[in-house]
Amino acid sequence: MNNIIKFYLLRGLLLFWTGIGLLAVGCSNDNDDSSRELASKTNLTLTEYYNEQGTITVPAWERNDRAGLFVTNQNAPEAVYAAPIQSGSQKSLFLFTLDAPQHATSTVVAFWPSDANLRCENGTLKTVIPTMQTGFVTPILVGKATAQLNAYEGCSMELKNLFCTMYISAKKGHYSVSKVVIKANGGEAIAGEFTVDIDDWSTSASEQTITVTLPTPMDCSQGTQLIPVMIAPATLLQGYTVTIYDSKDEDIALIKKTEPVTLEAGGKLDTDLMAGPAFPSQWIFSASTVGQYNSSWSASNMLPSTSGSSGYISVVRGDANVGREFTRTVSSYRPSVSTMVEGDYWLYTLPIRRLEAGTAVEFDATMAGEANSPKYFIVEYLDGGVWKSVEEDLLTAPEDPSIRYSYKCSGVATGTNYQHASIMQTIRFTDPVEGAVQIRCRAVGPYTCTGGTQDISADDSASQLPQFGFSGSYVQNLGTAVPGDTKKVLCLGNSFSYYSNPAWMLKEIAWNEGHYLNVKGHFKGSQNFGQQLGLSFSTDAIDIGGYDYAFIQDQSQNPATYGRDGTASIAANCTALADKVRAKSASCKVILEQTWTFSASSYGGFTDFATFENYNAKGARAMAKAAGAWISPIGEAFRIVREGSSGINLYHTDNKHQSVYGAYLKACVNYLVLYGETFGSSPADCGIEASKAAYLRSVAEQVVLGHENEYLIQR
Repeated sequence: MNNIIKFYLLRGLLLFWTGIGLLAVGCSNDNDDSSRELASKTNLTLTEYYNEQGTITVPAWERNDRAGLFVTNQNAPEAVYAAPIQSGSQKSLFLFTLDAPQHATSTVVAFWPSDANLRCENGTLKTVIPTMQTGFVTPILVGKATAQLNAYEGCSMELKNLFCTMYISAKKGHYSVSKVVIKANGGEAIAGEFTVDIDDWSTSASEQTITVTLPTPMDCSQGTQLIPVMIAPATLLQGYTVTIYDSKDEDIALIKKTEPVTLEAGGKLDTDLMAGPAFPSQWIFSASTVGQYNSSWSASNMLPSTSGSSGYISVVRGDANVGREFTRTVSSYRPSVSTMVEGDYWLYTLPIRRLEAGTAVEFDATMAGEANSPKYFIVEYLDGGVWKSVEEDLLTAPEDPSIRYSYKCSGVATGTNYQHASIMQTIRFTDPVEGAVQIRCRAVGPYTCTGGTQDISADDSASQLPQFGFSGSYVQNLGTAVPGDTKKVLCLGNSFSYYSNPAWMLKEIAWNEGHYLNVKGHFKGSQNFGQQLGLSFSTDAIDIGGYDYAFIQDQSQNPATYGRDGTASIAANCTALADKVRAKSASCKVILEQTWTFSASSYGGFTDFATFENYNAKGARAMAKAAGAWISPIGEAFRIVREGSSGINLYHTDNKHQSVYGAYLKACVNYLVLYGETFGSSPADCGIEASKAAYLRSVAEQVVLGHENEYLIQR
């Protein structure tokens, strides 16, 4: 019995000390922080990022995806990879097999996609933001966590884009973009070797410039295009500069922002919506374009050009009115500004890299004013730090001879009694221009349109840019050429003369052919010659005098009506208007525009094209002969194009007024009537497709040249 008791006592002691030993071993392992292979549960959530279209992509884990993970406690850890447990959603559980302390916490960094060029070295993440890009966005989503990796609950991370995405907006226009270059003005690094400190997540880069070379030139003729750029997060204390190059590798635009800009990881930066060449800039205010300027005008004092390029319009207080706010609105698509008084101005800004000394710029605009808005405005341009005007074109206010002005407003901006100011001004810069071309229309004199004294708080005081069919403005670089001759031209007409700006096109066409046309005029919708005789703005234009040529355009059906019915007043009013012009310009050649026929309103009441055209040609010839005028055979040119196979639509959507192609054809015919010479080797296309422009010029030459006698033209 004693032996049995001794046996059990000995066995108990042995088991006790064995337990103690195992406990000691176990405690020793709990304090061991050496790495060993572990299985770690990790929840990873993909966050949104900006894609190449500038919109948000919401990524989801796919079955064939993998995520990468670094255990950062090591000096140069190798990434481990795992596939998502769940697919089809932004969040999934992953099971990573990794080397890490079993019981101590570790810092890990997860990333996606798994093939991202991402390294972990000495407590930092390293990758590359290419300094040479191609317009594609390649995000790297990264997250960080500190946890006991083999704990039951595991760890969780949200993966966010390391980079910022910049979007350069190239506006609709007749150009292509091949390359853009982005640079930080303050010298900050925005690309190259990119490093993230894992402790505080601060970042750094190595290079100051990014060049995006597109695989094929980006055609901007059909609409605004976006160029995405991957860029490092940073604060650019002096902003940035974007230079845009066309398909000929010529720099065509400069976007420069000098205010501080913060580029945030995972964020987006939109450049100002003005990227593209500075010229031409065109503003047409309509239902189809109102979205481009409505909010920016009211909120930001900016009217970006609606087509062509990077120009914009703003309003500026004069020195005497600094600190007093404007009231800016958009009504029936018309941008308006109230509370404008003497010294205040409309400012046109066209960002450019450089214009050489001697560059000529065409500035065309249509302006309107209400009863209590300023009456007189002067067009000025900033040249060598000095605001200048075209002195020979300035007029004198009858109320005060000391007031010199370029145009005046009528006081009636809308309704049947309106008269809009048409400004066609060619400017030549004496000095080089760098950074931006600036042109302004400044209110001069204290008078309102109705003759009263200006009041900054007055009602009914809006200055406006009219809606389509008038064009708000057009600004074009004419280059440094010096024309061989100058002619002064008067244009009087209605909507057949202002839809799509044929008078503005005529100036540009003539300039490219080596001629300067100093054009003045007045246009009001639905007017016949009898009504033109009573329009004060038409009379004012006539009274300027000194014209070499005058284009006059009657109500669109009147020549055909006269050809059919012989209505005496139609011919009499034509003669009276021609005589009124010659009374102020004795040697002026008056030219009657034989306008085109159309299908609207049952072919203007003439049943069909053939009948309409027969009477139109007959009546125009008789009216011109009676008035001692030439004929511009625009209608004949329209007929040839309409009956041909070019597919070019000369008509606006109303099947009556001219489209941009019809306006160009009219301008070409008018040019040939003036000069009687074929177009040269570098003709102006005026913004339309080169092949279509060439065809329309050929039709104009076919109609006019060699047929001058038929149209009473005697040069």
